[in-house]
Amino acid sequence: MRKRSTGLIATAAMASIGLLLGGCAGGSPSPGDPSDPEETVDTLRVATWGGSWSAAVQETVGAAFEAETGIKVEYIDANPGDSYAKIIAARGGDPGFDVATFNDVYTAQLAEQGLIQTFEISEIPNADLAYEEAIIAPGTIPALNSSKLALAYIPSALEEAGVGTPDSWEVLWDPALAGRVGVPDAGTSAALGTIVMANLLQGNDDWSNLEPGYEKLSELDIAQVYTSSSTVEQQAQSGDVWAWITQGARIYRMQDAGIEAQFIEPNIEGFGTIIGYDTIYQIPVTTSPAATRAALQFVGMSFEPELLADWMERVQSEPTVAQAAEILLERHPDWEGRYLDPADVDDLFVMDVTQLHVKVPEMTERWPRIFG
Repeated sequence: MRKRSTGLIATAAMASIGLLLGGCAGGSPSPGDPSDPEETVDTLRVATWGGSWSAAVQETVGAAFEAETGIKVEYIDANPGDSYAKIIAARGGDPGFDVATFNDVYTAQLAEQGLIQTFEISEIPNADLAYEEAIIAPGTIPALNSSKLALAYIPSALEEAGVGTPDSWEVLWDPALAGRVGVPDAGTSAALGTIVMANLLQGNDDWSNLEPGYEKLSELDIAQVYTSSSTVEQQAQSGDVWAWITQGARIYRMQDAGIEAQFIEPNIEGFGTIIGYDTIYQIPVTTSPAATRAALQFVGMSFEPELLADWMERVQSEPTVAQAAEILLERHPDWEGRYLDPADVDDLFVMDVTQLHVKVPEMTERWPRIFG
């Protein structure tokens, strides 16, 4: 399996749930002993991506959870970086949510610092349906979706430039695309995949040294460094960007809107296609026992195949539960090829974020120097 490079074994020390950084917080516990297994909360605070993503959660898992439990869900729009910063700033206090969405990088960071609760897989309803590689670090909640790093492009622009249909990442360095390439900002989900891709193109999978990748990226002649996918997509529609690094689900949505865009998920010889995870619920160690029980029920319902299929159908993303993917293909036979089954993961390059997350500050510092 190309899941993680040889020798890159996770070394994160997982903290015990009992080693809380401060008093328990979270939810709206009923009066009484919060450790009492009969105690409940009136409200569960869920921090997740905003916009259409949040709407999809509310219409599917959220609606089912509220109907089944009678617990109201309070949604907080926040990207993983925001939620991570709130946990750090709270310094062992209440970060303002009971459960939040993180990507693979922030999950690894939180796990290493002992800031999220860890569980046996049997403690999370339905989570054993997700394929094993969706677990980022021991004891963490598995990811709900995966995303392969994609090269998006505007076919007419590339044809006019004499480039044709791309078949590898190297097209980004084609002189015909000079000044027309979009790359993700260091703070976005696709940034880590970008530096991994550049290093693998150089034949380097030693994550203690990312210099070959930085050197490769410095040779790009870019149009912009984008901080949100919608920004670079607008630039593509205006003709300022012809090719960019993204996720395939974003391009499906552009196509559904009638926008001319295509993408490939290039295979890097000797390594494979790069895959990451960007929707991973985690529960802070400061969440009260009553709120934790509610959060686990909410998370467990998220893994229920029918509900997960309903959710992923709305956002056109790839579920980590094979049964959910099967449901989607039954509904949309023309979506054949969009989804992974567990066997496919063996042919992909899963980034070892337990090693790479420590490079995020370095990337943040280097990005402006590389791209100006």
